[in-house]
Amino acid sequence: MPHVCMVVEGAYPYITGGVSAWCHQLIEEIKDVDFTLLVILPASYRGKDYKYKLPPNVLDVKEIWLDNNYFPEKYCLNKKEKQEFFNEIQNFHLSMKMKNYGFFQIILKLLFENQDNINLDFLTKSREAIETLFNIYSETGNESGFMHYFWTWKSTHLPLLRILNFPLPAADMYHAVSTGFAGVISAVAKLKLGIPFVLTEHGIYAMEREDELSKSVLINDNQKQLWINFYHSLCRISYSFADKIITLYRGNLFIEVANNANIDRTEIIPNGVDIELYSSLQKIDNGDKIIVGIVARVVPIKDVKTFIRAAGIVSNEVPEAEFHIIGPTDEDEEYYEECVNMVNELNMQDKIIFTGRVQMTDYYPKVDVLVLTSEREAQPLVLLEGMCVGMPAIASDVGCCREMLEDTGFITEPGNHNETAEAIIRLCRNKQLREELTAKGKEMVKLKYNVADVIQSYRQIYHKFSEQTRTLQMVKHGRDRFSAAKTY
Repeated sequence: MPHVCMVVEGAYPYITGGVSAWCHQLIEEIKDVDFTLLVILPASYRGKDYKYKLPPNVLDVKEIWLDNNYFPEKYCLNKKEKQEFFNEIQNFHLSMKMKNYGFFQIILKLLFENQDNINLDFLTKSREAIETLFNIYSETGNESGFMHYFWTWKSTHLPLLRILNFPLPAADMYHAVSTGFAGVISAVAKLKLGIPFVLTEHGIYAMEREDELSKSVLINDNQKQLWINFYHSLCRISYSFADKIITLYRGNLFIEVANNANIDRTEIIPNGVDIELYSSLQKIDNGDKIIVGIVARVVPIKDVKTFIRAAGIVSNEVPEAEFHIIGPTDEDEEYYEECVNMVNELNMQDKIIFTGRVQMTDYYPKVDVLVLTSEREAQPLVLLEGMCVGMPAIASDVGCCREMLEDTGFITEPGNHNETAEAIIRLCRNKQLREELTAKGKEMVKLKYNVADVIQSYRQIYHKFSEQTRTLQMVKHGRDRFSAAKTY
C-alpha cells in the first residue's frame, strides 16, 4: 500500500477548519493509502490536544518543534572545511539574488555530509558565520546597521536552521500542504531520501506572511523587507524542488509561475464537497426570522468584526434578522473578547449569537444567508458547502471567491462593512432573489466541485508517485546486488 508523509505547518490535527478539514477529509477518504503526519509547530502548541480523531490509516505522527535544536552539541571542522562551507553559503545567497534556487541542493549536501560535525553555534555564532553574514549584508544595501540586520536574520533563519537536521520519517513520497517550512522540509526529504515531493498550495504562503508583516507594529519598517524576502525564498525553494505543484484555481497558478514554479509541473485541483451529503440536508423554515450566518473561527484573518459592524446596520433595516457567528472561539481569546465587547457596545447581545463549535450538517439548514468577511482565503469550503445545502452567499473579494460567486452571490470589498450590510439587506428583503441564487449555486457546485473527483485525483497522484519510488528502489537494489556479486 502506498505510504505518504503529509507535511503540515501549524494546522491539522491541532486546528479546525480550512486546510485542516481538507487534510482530514483527504486522509479519511483515501483508505487505500497509509499516512504519516509530519507536523511543524511553534512552542505555543505544546500541551494542546488534537481537534480531530485521526483515521486508522494514519500510522504515525511526528512533530517538529521550531524551538527545538536537532543538531549535535559540538562541531569539529578544521579551518579549511569551515571556510569552504561558508563560501558555499555565500554563493547560495548570491544565486538567490539571481533567482536561482537550485543551489539549495549544494547547501543541503554540505549539511548532510557534515551533520555530525556541525551545530547551531557553528552556523550562527562562529567567526566564519559572522564574517559571511557581514559580507551578505554589505551586498544588500540595507541602511539600518549590521546589528539590526543580524538580529533580523537570526529571528528568521534560526527556526529554519534548527529543523533542517530533523530525522525525517521514511515514506514513498512527501506531500506538503503549504510552502514555507513545510515546503522546505519536503524539499529536504526529496534530496535526502530520494523520493518525490508533491506540493498543494491553498493560499499563497509568502503573500499571507507579507500581509501579516505589513500590519505588524512590532517589526521595524527597515526590517520588514528582510522578513518578506525570507518567506518568498522559502516559497521559491519549495517550487523549485516540487515534482508536482497543485493549486486550487487559476489566480494562484499565475502567482506561483511568476515566482519560480515550473508551469509543466503545475495542476489545478479545486476543493470539493460531498454533493450527496450536503444537497440532501433539508432546509429549516425559520418563519419570519431570517438567520444570517458567518462560518468562521473567531480569529483576526476571518475579520469577524466587519460582520458584527454590518449586523449593526442590517438590524436597523431588517429587524427580523438574527446573526450567528458559527465557529470556535478559543483559538484567539483576546480577539474573541474584542468581538464580544463590540457586540455589547452595539447593544446586540440578543441579535448576535456566538455558537462555538457545532456540527455543521446540523447547523447549515438553519442559515438563510451565508456571509464570509475574511481578509484572506483561497477557495473556502464553507461557501461550497453552504451553496450545496441551499443558501445564497456573500463573500469578500479574496482568493477564489469572485470566481465562485460570479453568478451565484455577492462580492464585497474586504473590510467594508457598509457593502456587506447592503448585500445582506438586499437578500433579506428579496426572497425571490435568494431562491434564484440558491438554485444557481447548487447547480454550479454540483458541476465543478464534487469531492469525489478531488479524492480520485489525489488517489491517482499518490499511487503514481509511490509506484515511481518503489520502481526506483527495485532498480537500485538490483544494481547493488549486481555490484556486490561482481565484486565477489
